[in-house]
Amino acid sequence: MEKKKYNNKKKFYNKKRNNKTNNKNNNTQPNTNQLKPSEKIFNDWLQLIEKQIVERKKYYNIFGSEKSGQIRKQKNTYEGVVTKLINFEKKIPKHLKDRFNQLKKIYNNDTTYSTLNNITDEVFEPGKNEEEIFSPHLKQSQIEHNYIQDSEESAGTIEDYNAYKGN
Repeated sequence: MEKKKYNNKKKFYNKKRNNKTNNKNNNTQPNTNQLKPSEKIFNDWLQLIEKQIVERKKYYNIFGSEKSGQIRKQKNTYEGVVTKLINFEKKIPKHLKDRFNQLKKIYNNDTTYSTLNNITDEVFEPGKNEEEIFSPHLKQSQIEHNYIQDSEESAGTIEDYNAYKGN
């Protein structure tokens, strides 16, 4: 009689455990079979965006540590996700690109950094003249100097430099 109770108890626990592992209602992802192709592409894009945000956070959190191997690994992971994101948008079929861009317009650009640092939304154009490009790293004397007339070469050894400087 005691043996029967033990078997019943064992069956009860096995049923309970199997119900937990076989429960497929825990999936939080939308059913992609019911989505239109443009919406499926948009969901894939959103997942890449979320992954990029997570990897960027991990990379910047670990950046100050002394473990250069971990920093390099996290940097490669982050850059890989960014590359996937860029290539993803390039690979979207032309007939779905318009719909994808409409869905994408819902999300505004993140302008927090540029707003705080008074940076304009000016886009660099490759055809600009070098004089029009402002570099904040140059001193005023460097900006005013005309280097076209400079004929001095910057080739030589450290001994040549020391002889020139009088050391």
